[in-house]
Amino acid sequence: EEIGHLVEDIRVEELNLRAAELRVLQEQINPHFIRNTLNTIRWMAELKGAVGISKAISAFICMINYSFSGIDHAVSLRDELFYLEKYIYIQKLRYQNLFTYEARVPGELLDAQIPKLILQPIVENSVLHGIAERAEAGSILVTASAADGDLTLAVCDDGIGMTPEKLTQLLSGDH
Repeated sequence: EEIGHLVEDIRVEELNLRAAELRVLQEQINPHFIRNTLNTIRWMAELKGAVGISKAISAFICMINYSFSGIDHAVSLRDELFYLEKYIYIQKLRYQNLFTYEARVPGELLDAQIPKLILQPIVENSVLHGIAERAEAGSILVTASAADGDLTLAVCDDGIGMTPEKLTQLLSGDH
């Protein structure tokens, strides 16, 4: 009876291992398939003279490559800003140039190592919750500074802002 249980445990473990191997294989194929498909569409647009579409797809491919390459390592501020510019380009298309974007970063800070994908979600919040809700065009500014060995990154926008009550609610954790 005990041998029967052990054999069954081994069988279940082997099935779980095969399922895990299949998931890993699928995760490797999907990003590759997505990139290749987008590249095909980009070249089709290019051949048809649709340069704007080709450029938008190229920016999106760049974003996908950056985000698929893993989030568990630091990147240079230079790389993060390059990726952010691709994101901004796509958002400007989406919102029909509703905002301007500027990055003011001293050259000596461009090689500073920062967590990957740290700026994009903050800029996305600026666009979605500040700028997109305005009646007129807005602006987003990303700055970097260093003092006493600390790097400070800031994302500023001139969006609609929030009420003091909403700020208190967010800071208290009562979302």
